[in-house]
Amino acid sequence: MAIYTKYGPFSNGVPPAISQNVLNDVESALTGALGIGKCAFTTGSIARISKFSGIGSQTGVAHGCGANPDIVIIQYAGNYGAIGQAAAYKNTTSTTVDVDAAAGVSWNGLAIRFTP
Repeated sequence: MAIYTKYGPFSNGVPPAISQNVLNDVESALTGALGIGKCAFTTGSIARISKFSGIGSQTGVAHGCGANPDIVIIQYAGNYGAIGQAAAYKNTTSTTVDVDAAAGVSWNGLAIRFTP
C-alpha cells in the first residue's frame, strides 16, 4: 500500500514541478491505495479499527485491531435465533475479545482503538 509523500508547498510557477511521483501518488490515493496511519477528527482520533464476526457466545475471537481496543461494538446480523440476551463483549486483549450472545445468533463486531 502506497503512503503519500508530501511534495509541497506548491506555488504557481515555483518548483517543485508536477512529476511522475506526484501524479502516481495522487492516482493511488484516488483509487483507494493510500495508507493512512490514523484519522484525525475535530476532537480525538482513531488509530486502529477492525471488523470481525461470529455466531453465538465465543471466547478468544480474533478482533484484528492489532492493539487492545478502547471500545468494541457488537450488533446482531442476519440470523437472530432465539434472542435471550443482547450480544455483548468482555475481556479484550491486544488480539482477542470474548463475546456473549444467544446460541445461533449471528453478530458483527467493530473494534476501535483511539489515539491518546
